[in-house]
Amino acid sequence: MEVQVFISTWLVPVGATLLSIWFAVSAKRDSDKSAQTLNQVNEAIQGWQSQIMQSTASILDSTPQVIEAKVRLEKVGAARAIIQSMQTAIEISASDPKGGASGHTQVEQLKEMGNQLSKILEHME
Repeated sequence: MEVQVFISTWLVPVGATLLSIWFAVSAKRDSDKSAQTLNQVNEAIQGWQSQIMQSTASILDSTPQVIEAKVRLEKVGAARAIIQSMQTAIEISASDPKGGASGHTQVEQLKEMGNQLSKILEHME
């Protein structure tokens, strides 16, 4: 009878406690492995999606319409820069007009900028 009491009061509770600890450790290990596998799958999916998005963006950027629009924007930017330079030169000439060679240089610079602007505008069509 003492053996049954010993088993029921000490051996079974201690065994159950040890078994529950083993299950908890095993569950934690399995959970960590699952989380690691899930992270690897997630990274693989994100990498794959990123490559598709980059390829799609590259394809769209290489279409003739996009390239033409980019070239047109650059031409507009160049024309805008020439116009701003002309405005600055005109303002300087108006505030400090010079005669002789200096005046001739100012006029020639404005004519050259006008010619460059005309060439850009002709090629924009």
